[in-house]
Amino acid sequence: MWKVSPFCQGVVKMKLPLYCALTRALKWQSQVNENFRDEADFRVKNLVDRLPHGSGIDGVTTVEMKNGVLFIHISFHHMNENGMYDGWTNHTIRVKSSLERNFELTISGRDRNDVKEYLGEMFDEVLRREVE
Repeated sequence: MWKVSPFCQGVVKMKLPLYCALTRALKWQSQVNENFRDEADFRVKNLVDRLPHGSGIDGVTTVEMKNGVLFIHISFHHMNENGMYDGWTNHTIRVKSSLERNFELTISGRDRNDVKEYLGEMFDEVLRREVE
């Protein structure tokens, strides 16, 4: 059974922060029958496409829900001081809803070149944006 913040519930066409919309879409995707599978997959993909990409976030982004917590998996492509790509780090952004219609954001993975602060700022801003 999924645990979802009560703040991520609502009418289908109402505006919600992206993290709530993505949480709802993943929950629906996990429960839908085959008749609606394509629509559910499309809805999740559409929301994932709104997550940060480019500027180092160059790998495939995947999402999943576990025990009411949203996990976003990304790879970051680092550059050296000469502007040449010189390696990757993998990160998981953990988004846990809190009672204030907000969320707690934590980022796992190696903090090469202070990338966690950069990722935190990018994902915090985007996940708060309202979507229909």
